Amino acid sequence: MGYIFEKNDVTVWSPSLDVARLFLASVRQLEQQVHLPSGLAETMSDTIEIDPNLLLEFVRTLFLTSNTSNQSLSILLHGPIVHLIALLYAVMPSAQVPTVQEKWNEEAKSLMRGRIKILGAE
Repeated sequence: MGYIFEKNDVTVWSPSLDVARLFLASVRQLEQQVHLPSGLAETMSDTIEIDPNLLLEFVRTLFLTSNTSNQSLSILLHGPIVHLIALLYAVMPSAQVPTVQEKWNEEAKSLMRGRIKILGAE
């Protein structure tokens, strides 16, 4: 049993319990770091509702944080940010996501293929 990430009752990602817990712990820490909600709200113990507008603002703010010469910080931010971008593209395919590292966008798109359902792409 894992978690369900959804928008308007449509599942876009259902990672394993371990993956979801690690990802959400990282996101909750990042929310505290930048003083913004991520747009990922727990509606039940294993269900996360995605608010695309809040998620977009959160991702944009994280890019400002990740634009650093601190290599350790950049590496630590990499995993959560790539997953957040993938979720953002899934619920808002036309989102314009600025990036310091273009390869992060490509990794997010690769992550989506086969793992994260893109809404409106049926």
